[in-house]
Amino acid sequence: MSLKFDRARFILKTFAAAAFFGVIAVAAPVNLMEGVSPASAQISGGGKVSVIQVAGQPFTEAIHAECPEKKPRSWDVSLIQLTAKEFKKGDAMLFVFYARSLASEAPDGKASFNARAQKASPPWTDAKAQNLKADATWKRFAIPFTAPADYAAGDCKLAFILGDWRQELDVGGIALFDFGNGEDAANELAQALSGAVADAPVSLAPFANMGFKDEVAGDGKGGWSDQGANRDLSLFDPAQTDFGGMSFRIIDPAKHNGKAILVFKSSHLNPAITLSEAALPTPGAKGSILYLLHATAWCGPSGESAGSATVTLKGGGKKTFDIQCVRDVGDWAGGKSMENGAVVAAKRYPAGYHSALFLSRFRFSEVPLEVERVTLKTANASIWLVAGATISSRDLGAVETGFKRPLVIKPHRPINLPPVNPPPAFRIEGGEAVASPAPSTAPVVNPGKGWVAYGNASKQPPEVLALASLGYSRYQWGDLEPAEGKYDWSRIDADLESWSNAGKQYSFGVMNASTHSKAFWASPKWVFDAGAKYRTVELGPNQIETSGIPGPKLAPAFDDPIFLEKLGRFLVALAARYDGHPNLAFIDIRSYGNWGESHMGGLDGPDISAEKYREHLALHRKAFKKSMLSVCCGRDIYADIYPWCVSNGIGMRRDGVCGNSDGSDVLPCAGVLPAVFEFYGSYDFMKARGWWDGKKDGNGNGYRLADCVEIGQATWCDLSRGGNGGLKLLKEEPVLVAELANRLGYHLVLREARYPASAPGTAIPVKVKWENLGVAPMFLPAAVQYALIDGSGRVVAHCAATATKTADLKPALMVDREDRLAFPGAKPGTYSLAVGLVRPGFAEPTVRIAIESKNIGGWQVLGPIQIK
Repeated sequence: MSLKFDRARFILKTFAAAAFFGVIAVAAPVNLMEGVSPASAQISGGGKVSVIQVAGQPFTEAIHAECPEKKPRSWDVSLIQLTAKEFKKGDAMLFVFYARSLASEAPDGKASFNARAQKASPPWTDAKAQNLKADATWKRFAIPFTAPADYAAGDCKLAFILGDWRQELDVGGIALFDFGNGEDAANELAQALSGAVADAPVSLAPFANMGFKDEVAGDGKGGWSDQGANRDLSLFDPAQTDFGGMSFRIIDPAKHNGKAILVFKSSHLNPAITLSEAALPTPGAKGSILYLLHATAWCGPSGESAGSATVTLKGGGKKTFDIQCVRDVGDWAGGKSMENGAVVAAKRYPAGYHSALFLSRFRFSEVPLEVERVTLKTANASIWLVAGATISSRDLGAVETGFKRPLVIKPHRPINLPPVNPPPAFRIEGGEAVASPAPSTAPVVNPGKGWVAYGNASKQPPEVLALASLGYSRYQWGDLEPAEGKYDWSRIDADLESWSNAGKQYSFGVMNASTHSKAFWASPKWVFDAGAKYRTVELGPNQIETSGIPGPKLAPAFDDPIFLEKLGRFLVALAARYDGHPNLAFIDIRSYGNWGESHMGGLDGPDISAEKYREHLALHRKAFKKSMLSVCCGRDIYADIYPWCVSNGIGMRRDGVCGNSDGSDVLPCAGVLPAVFEFYGSYDFMKARGWWDGKKDGNGNGYRLADCVEIGQATWCDLSRGGNGGLKLLKEEPVLVAELANRLGYHLVLREARYPASAPGTAIPVKVKWENLGVAPMFLPAAVQYALIDGSGRVVAHCAATATKTADLKPALMVDREDRLAFPGAKPGTYSLAVGLVRPGFAEPTVRIAIESKNIGGWQVLGPIQIK
């Protein structure tokens, strides 16, 4: 039997005991390395060791070790620290440390080492040894084992074997926890490994002094940051308790005299707000990490303190954390995720701004410990606003990432876990038919949402074509109108037809400049022959692939009146051919900037004014009266235009997601119009830079895709451009791709339908429970309809739902409705009652509800019904 299997059996056994008997309180584990300084570390074999200072970690000092050359025997260079206390045979032990690599000659560039707990004298017996690797970011390692013998103080050494390669390694936070002997100790260790200890949300009630809604600015009596009705958090839903996968106890101000949050005093606030410190009791709380749900107003510069959080342990001991601006928390109005502050709640307001709450984590222990209180104290600078605090043992980021990398937040999903014994898909209860179809687990590919593949459908690998719901291309104006008034629509027609034949929607945009263009005249030459101004830009050879192809490039004067007049005429002709086409999902507005992304990057010129940019958008809106439009966003200089776009039915698109955008740029259209994402570069491009995994570069670029989708509430996202790039992403990240196929846009689940098992063909009441498990509403026009299907599979009658509207099926909501069905022409007999989503112009359902049920011509069967 392998050691790995032994450990799995051990953990399962202790979990089972905990679940049956409940968690039994035992003494806190003892850290046998307590008081041992990094300065006591020794290294053998000519290695070098020193002590370094560390910031942003659960420790302030670490050991820097250097192996000068590859050794014949790996243990010839060993970093060693001795334990300070004894432990006994059979004790449940946990070896914890953090490590990062500064340099390594290993083929993968990572530090390769063996971590072991070992007898410090002959015969040098290993209590535990494990081969590990570390990269340039701090990682947390937790290694459990059972003590094979008794060890006196100083008789066990914790060693890091480094001689496999010439390399440098930093090690910090070294701890060896002794949980004791017996079943209770084993249970405690299992909990420490898995985060099985129950979360303990902290009540803010004793100190809550403000609410979410504010009526009058600056009166010191209202809510949030005391900035008045147009700058409050009135749309916040206090019924929500899950933020990024962590549970909080949110106070409902309606039930607490209008008070729900902690707003600490600040020079920016009315002096009547005097709260400077809140010592929050935490009865019964146990954990290792403090999570805060918070934000600031008038957020200070990076590194400025917003306040502090002190965790006081039961029986003594405390840990204080400095809450830093632009690291742990940011401004609530339009904030973006940062190193230790992930945006987990974001809402758009009618005034055009969007709000954000940040989730931050602070590890105060390596193992779960009982907590007596949490004390929050302001730094009296920016306004610090706290909506929730929770003690937990669950690390929402991967355990090995430590704290240096941005906080990884699991996608927020409503906590509607299936029951242990799910009801049958269909049953009869007292004359009432009850359908409880199981939600689909496989990707559900639907129109109006999902993954996007670029180019012609015929050039997509079958796996990509099966998963994509939308095809997309960009064209150059010069190719579509080579001579004034002479149009060549053949490329658009061919691509549109190919995607239509594949049963997919299609979208496109027309560019007027592109540094990726092989031809100089991206915009037609005849426009400039007519007098429109332009410049020639020489793109050098030392460019990254996302910059373009070296050579001369056209940079039109995008605000030139002749250019705009000719562009307007072209758009009218384009709309005359394609506006309202039933298979076009949207038209991209790409008339300004490099690649039509509303910026002059690569074209070496100044931006046009907001007024002139609005003129570009207005030309599109005037020409396209039926089709949905989308505009590239993310420019601060055009921020005032985006609310105008939304009010004029123009959705938003962000090209740069995972690179220089976390997706929040599209929030002005959240819940109102679709948002579209495009990666900054290909999957390979972002993977090579670490961006795909959330590693920040020197400019702060790098965001995980799952986080971007949650933050920006995207409806569509490109699948690494489709083609072979999309196929590689699909093969290397199959779980992520499958999950986001359902999470992008809408994902409608019918949880339950109740109706009479026998009824006349008119006024049949059907009580339904719907849930949208996507991140966005369903913007695709479709109506809920019901059908009667006879034994031969023929639809004998159908009717529209009287109460259920797809527009009501918002994300994270359970919607209850009662539809009254009428099938007046149905003859008496037994039928199948089915439900479907029918789009305008279609006779049958073309949108699949995400449930496991029999499908007949697009109709999803609920169960039998007897028509009298």
